[in-house]
Amino acid sequence: MFRPEPFAIDVPDDVLVDLRDRIGRTRWPKDLDDGSWHLGADRTYLERLLAYWREGFDWRSQERRLNAYPQFLVEIDGWPTHFVHLRASPRAGREAAIPILLGHGWPNTFADLLDLADRLADPWRFGADEAAPAFDVVVPSLPGYIFSTLPDRRFSWREVPQIWVELMNGLGIEQFVAHGTDIGGHVVRWMAVEHPDRLFGIHTTSPTVRDPGPRPLSDRERAKLAEDERWEREDGAYSYMQETRPMTAAYGLTDSPAGLAAWIVEKLREWSDLEPNGDFERVWPLDRVCTLLTLYWVTGSIGTSFVSYFDPMQDSEPRPWHPTDVPAAFAAFPRNITPSPREWAERGYTNIVRWTEMPHGGHFPSVEAVDDLAADIRAVNWRGISR
Repeated sequence: MFRPEPFAIDVPDDVLVDLRDRIGRTRWPKDLDDGSWHLGADRTYLERLLAYWREGFDWRSQERRLNAYPQFLVEIDGWPTHFVHLRASPRAGREAAIPILLGHGWPNTFADLLDLADRLADPWRFGADEAAPAFDVVVPSLPGYIFSTLPDRRFSWREVPQIWVELMNGLGIEQFVAHGTDIGGHVVRWMAVEHPDRLFGIHTTSPTVRDPGPRPLSDRERAKLAEDERWEREDGAYSYMQETRPMTAAYGLTDSPAGLAAWIVEKLREWSDLEPNGDFERVWPLDRVCTLLTLYWVTGSIGTSFVSYFDPMQDSEPRPWHPTDVPAAFAAFPRNITPSPREWAERGYTNIVRWTEMPHGGHFPSVEAVDDLAADIRAVNWRGISR
């Protein structure tokens, strides 16, 4: 029985007091990098961030902002699932609104997709033209992230597409668009392979292609493989840790606000497009960073978020690889992690209906380039495309 319960965030005062106390007792390592971020998170920035998190950050204000969105909890096949369901503006008309599911990645949370949800549900509030489509938006939290706690049983990550399809079933949505970035993009692609009839189409920021296949590679594909190799060698330490020894990292990150902040903020900075002036806080203001960190801290979910890395590595029967003919649209952001050329995408998606080379943006487009991302999703005639 699908019985979603209304949900509101309400962090106990003593949890916030404990957080501030722990920040105040941070033990700082010797700074070996002198502000360059070359060896990881910069101490000067972290000291300022943690001072603000402790003394200047108003969590209750952010809590009220998040609670202004209609949130729910529901159990689906034993999975406790948190989601936001933001309905389209009445101006769109009930029959005209297009259902869309938005899937986040790591270390993002549902909260980082709410600006995008606003622009899809009520595009006219943000300056879109009269003909712009509007969307009924569903934003589920990935299993193990924030308020989507893990079930009390062993599970496989390959169940997530089915869970999300069941979520849409419960909401009475037969067909929908699915958008995803990072891990959410992987889930959306699996959904297209396993539940193609449920989708008008998919929209994502990076194609998921496991094997380049037998045909000769283009110069851009060879460059992509070389960049993948460099990235794994120079930037992939966090991923190996989360895949292979997730609990070892989880103890420290769950116990130390400074450790949690360093682990996450270094990735926010590294994977963002900071051009033209390199100003990290232009893209990630302190309030946004502290909101993200607080969500992980108060739920103690940083360790369980690693399951999205760890669990697929333990799968004794890897998911079969199949191309999908579900209509697919791609927004290619230049500073995404190891960006993929179109010919790479064509190996796994046989019905590409839109490919947009974005002028700027990195791995977090719903934060860095949300207006461009929303416009790209709206630009596809989702109900009019065919297979």
